[in-house]
Amino acid sequence: MATASLLVKIIHDKYKLDVPLYRQIKKLQRLGLDVSETTLCHWRINSAEVLAPLYDLMHNALIHQPFLQGDETPTQVLKEPGRKATSKSYMWVARTVRSCDTTAVYYTYNQSRGGQVAKDLYSVLQASCNATAMLVTITWKALNESVVGHMCGASSMRRPALAIL
Repeated sequence: MATASLLVKIIHDKYKLDVPLYRQIKKLQRLGLDVSETTLCHWRINSAEVLAPLYDLMHNALIHQPFLQGDETPTQVLKEPGRKATSKSYMWVARTVRSCDTTAVYYTYNQSRGGQVAKDLYSVLQASCNATAMLVTITWKALNESVVGHMCGASSMRRPALAIL
């Protein structure tokens, strides 16, 4: 079993510094620790389960900020029960902007890109949300009327009709 400091290091390097697991494994091997990628994945999953209450507190703090940025990114999960390895899933992210007092980034996984996911993620949001074209469309359809949607410049160039919403 890994120590708390090793788990923090693995998670920090993966998600904050964007260091892939295979590079972390090479570094750990150079330090004399022989672990597999599967082991590192299990450690991260178990850590996420233990940290779930903290994650919920972060989400609560995030949705009470005056401004947010949001996006969803397609991802592929190779071994998900009941789904083909070629199925598309989504990592959703909501984050505060620099002008907010609290800095928070919140990720959530879902098999869908549908409006209900956005509604669940931003359900009590009383804010201005800067998002991609897809999320702006969802914002108008699924969220409460207190949310003001904004589109990023790149998305507005790809989908000018949505930019004038």
